[in-house]
Amino acid sequence: MSVSRYAGRVAVVTGAASGIGRAVAGQLAEEGATIVAVDISPVDLSALASVPGVEHDLVHTDVASADDVRRLAAVVAKRHGRVDVLVNCAGVHELGTAESIDDAQWERLIGINLTGTFWVCRSLIPLLTAPGGAIVNLASAAGIVSFPGNASYSASKGGVVALTKNLAIDCAARGVRVNCVCPYSIDGPMMDRHFTSQPDPAAARAAAERSTPMARLGQPQEVALAVAFLASADASYITGVALPVDGGYLAT
Repeated sequence: MSVSRYAGRVAVVTGAASGIGRAVAGQLAEEGATIVAVDISPVDLSALASVPGVEHDLVHTDVASADDVRRLAAVVAKRHGRVDVLVNCAGVHELGTAESIDDAQWERLIGINLTGTFWVCRSLIPLLTAPGGAIVNLASAAGIVSFPGNASYSASKGGVVALTKNLAIDCAARGVRVNCVCPYSIDGPMMDRHFTSQPDPAAARAAAERSTPMARLGQPQEVALAVAFLASADASYITGVALPVDGGYLAT
């Protein structure tokens, strides 16, 4: 793979301090992009500065705060003047049925996963290179099919899928493409938290591994590679797509 695919391009990645977001930031940086790494955790975000050979512009931001997101857009405009690639990876997961979810949990998941994605897109689309800009949102297999006890999470990620398709239509005339990826059971901090919340974490992990035809968890890097493809000129005629990165789960 050419390391120059993103040379001279500015990529904003939210949720960049850990998990899939960190893998995406690393992949785009490896391919030559200047990274604006965005996360709510200043401690975890600062750790990116120690990655050898990678220079990140670090911006502490809560995507669930409209004021924070407006400030992010102003910082990006001042420091870089434009955005070539926007990747919305910031997200959270909590279990709960419609009856068990309290107001705070619902508002938190919708606020970060869906409203946060919307606010970042709304604020940064004016800075996107047109034509040629690209947005990739992180949705989920749970945004396409249903899982027990995932009412708020599925609602938030289903909203991201629908938002992505609408943005793709609205942005097409400007030459800006908008797609999303829909991972399932990706190894990392979010899945670790899910497993440890179960009565038997080892059994929960084994069940997740068995649930896909490929019989394993995905790796953050595998999602990052899909994101890097969708955001690149190699995907120049692809927009409005919800791409599963799921080990074949949605094919079953």
